[in-house]
Amino acid sequence: MHVRRVGTLRRDVLRASDQDRSRVVALLSDALGLGQITFGEYEERSQQAVEARTFADLDRLVVDLPAAQAAPAPPSSAATPAYRAPSHAPAGVPRMGETKWAVMSETKVHGPVAVGPEHTATAFWGGVKLDLREATFLVGDVTINAYAVMGGVQIIVPRGANVNVDGVGVMGAFEHKNPELGDPNGPRITVKGFAFWGGVEVRVR
Repeated sequence: MHVRRVGTLRRDVLRASDQDRSRVVALLSDALGLGQITFGEYEERSQQAVEARTFADLDRLVVDLPAAQAAPAPPSSAATPAYRAPSHAPAGVPRMGETKWAVMSETKVHGPVAVGPEHTATAFWGGVKLDLREATFLVGDVTINAYAVMGGVQIIVPRGANVNVDGVGVMGAFEHKNPELGDPNGPRITVKGFAFWGGVEVRVR
């Protein structure tokens, strides 16, 4: 059997690598942070990027993004054309749900997770713990609404985050345990809400 070789393969038919897929997800994360795409579009396109087989599959996911058009084209001699280096969460990092509940139970979030612009944590006769030390913040400003009714909400944020706690405690406590100066380039996290016969604790670690 004789196989005819093609002198120059078109880029769109070349197989993509895991690194190429990760870079496209990073481009999508950038676009989400800039408000160019919605969360729904980000989730749908990211899933398609993870499942992409060729460069054509990846190109169509970012063809309408200015950052992708501004990225320099690879040299013609490059063996595997690539997108620009990622700057956000790698492919496969799950996004934290917008709402977390604990009703006479306990709910925890920890490990690598992608955090969006707004989340709500509610504890009623239970506890919610959000450990965001390994989180990737998809936007610069994050709001966490924390409500503790005869329960507790604990939020742990990474060092370098700029934290603003603006909540109310009614026969309970709404506390920022160890405030410290954040990094100017770090995420800005606002925690607000109330604690009624319960407690909301924000801690930097």
